[in-house]
Amino acid sequence: MSTKEKTQNKYIKKTKQVLKNEGPLSLIKMTFLFGVRHTPLNKLMPNPPVYHINPDDVAKWYKRYGKAVTIVIPSYNDVPLLRQCLQSIEATTKFKKVKVIIVDDYCLQKNSERLSLLEDKNVKVLFRKSNGGFAKAVNTGMKAVKTGDVILLNSDTIAKSGWLESLQFAARKYDPKIGIAGPKLLYKNGTIQSAGSFHYKNKPEWFDHYYKTQPGKLGVANVPEHVIGVTGACMYIKREVIDKIGYFDEKFGMAFEDMDYCLRAWKAGFRSFYVPTSKLIHLESATRGKVQGKREKDSQAYFWSKWHNFFYKRNVTAKNGKLRIIYVLNDTGLAGGIRMVFEHLNKLQERGHEVELYSLGKDPEWFDLKVPHRSFKSYEDLCEKLAKQDAIKVATWWETGKWVWLGSINKGIPVFYVQDVEDSYYKDDKVMRDTVIAGYKPEFNYLTISINNQETLSKLGRDSTNITCGIDAKTFFVEKITKREDDVLIAIGRKHYLKNFAMTFKAWKSMKDKPKLTLFGYEPDVVEKDPLITYHYIPTDEAINTMLNKATVFVQSSKHEGFCLPPLEAMAAGVPVIMTDSNGNRDFMEPGKNCILVEQDNAKQLTIELERLFKDKKLQEKLRKNGFKTAAEYDWPVIINKLEMFYNRLANEAKKENSKIPVL
Repeated sequence: MSTKEKTQNKYIKKTKQVLKNEGPLSLIKMTFLFGVRHTPLNKLMPNPPVYHINPDDVAKWYKRYGKAVTIVIPSYNDVPLLRQCLQSIEATTKFKKVKVIIVDDYCLQKNSERLSLLEDKNVKVLFRKSNGGFAKAVNTGMKAVKTGDVILLNSDTIAKSGWLESLQFAARKYDPKIGIAGPKLLYKNGTIQSAGSFHYKNKPEWFDHYYKTQPGKLGVANVPEHVIGVTGACMYIKREVIDKIGYFDEKFGMAFEDMDYCLRAWKAGFRSFYVPTSKLIHLESATRGKVQGKREKDSQAYFWSKWHNFFYKRNVTAKNGKLRIIYVLNDTGLAGGIRMVFEHLNKLQERGHEVELYSLGKDPEWFDLKVPHRSFKSYEDLCEKLAKQDAIKVATWWETGKWVWLGSINKGIPVFYVQDVEDSYYKDDKVMRDTVIAGYKPEFNYLTISINNQETLSKLGRDSTNITCGIDAKTFFVEKITKREDDVLIAIGRKHYLKNFAMTFKAWKSMKDKPKLTLFGYEPDVVEKDPLITYHYIPTDEAINTMLNKATVFVQSSKHEGFCLPPLEAMAAGVPVIMTDSNGNRDFMEPGKNCILVEQDNAKQLTIELERLFKDKKLQEKLRKNGFKTAAEYDWPVIINKLEMFYNRLANEAKKENSKIPVL
């Protein structure tokens, strides 16, 4: 059985389990609202994403469609390394499809004679008259290649099986817009030297390699990703790129010339890509050493004279001076996180800013969205339009992160609005967890909604600004005309395992004097029929507030929440709250003061606390009084003020005449 068949069987089994345990409605909701697109249903969905490159698929494709390439290797007094490199190329490629051009940049007669011995029908040596540095050596070789794709390769590399096939597959099959591809480069000890390059936000003079010095088998390093650039140590360049942008800039003496070339390709409409299934050993700096001399410093200064404005002067305001902000959603269906995006959009527009929503969904019928909404058939269509906009562009879900990042390379400022670090949604699928985390690129400006999310992002090396969700005091409040009852427990009735409703239901069933149980949501089959249970299917916010005003106690037993908003809404409506520590409620919970806290999965403790709270009127009043105070701190005007300040800061930083970028 092939790897592909095993993967399909795994997902079919998982789908059957969901159907059996939770029903078809839950599967459909989960698929569309939570982005679980790796089920057999993905064939019915637009633009199904590919999360990895399968070596079996690469081998089959290359056997049928593989094209001839020329490998250009600059040489600088490195004959022993060259021999080793050439041996690895011969051992890992079909030489009838591969030609090698060695460019002698040492330019001494004695060395030239040794290089001549390496020539054969597949290997040619070009002799420069004088040393010119990396860019000139590369160009000498590239200009000698009249047709076909080119691979730039350092002499201090050792190719591994499948390296070239994977690079060509990525460039020619995976994404037709890829113009430049780079492999996973490993140090001799097996740790990572480069997995693509990124730009330091906090160290603006630098670019660095992803996952440097980390284990070669690191999960996130096995995720194929678009990157700002790849190192010239091994760079696959499509012929279309060479024809359109030409050759390397020879004003670079040494360093930054590869990043310059990748950026020029981006501006011309080509993407750079990291291919983890392509692997080479790289004996970094083996030929020239690691000391940064005058040429390196001059190259860095020259690079920033060319690219300073590209990185640091971006317009994100309209002609009237107001901010332009575009949020990107994968769907517009009923979900708490989507609702928060809609609230941002409406309230930012009320402040006078020009805001829009881009998504793959339809206009929402369940929410009064007042801003322009552009719906697209595919992410590629969305990205093409987004890339033309001078705006702050906001990703709202891991899958949208890729497209917002791609759509912000040449224009605008990318923001990642992280309502939850979504790898938790794929607890049984490591590939998906790694895929999610790999998308949290360092070039983003991170905005999140809870202390817990902020701490999680920090562990990933991502700084973030924490601006919590808000509640509408005009929607959630104490209704004078509604009488509160003394025997009603209210909760959200959901099947998703993270909501852990089973704990609430088990605790309620164990109570000696069971109160009436009021539930709401969109999954009425979450519980069996019972005269004490009332399920409200997709109620309006106003209806929820009335339910909260009638209730005696609100309970939420979630295992995990990005930000736990319903307890805050309950507090605003005057309902005493019992809940578990679900991470996303740590911003506002004060156990014993504004809520009662119970242990995760401890239904027995929850039963005891429920029975105590239903009997203790003084405790109810204490929690109610302090809950009011807590809820007031999260009123929308307070939150939007903070959000507006965040976006204004990004816009102002982009307008500033940035200080000179420091050099090495």
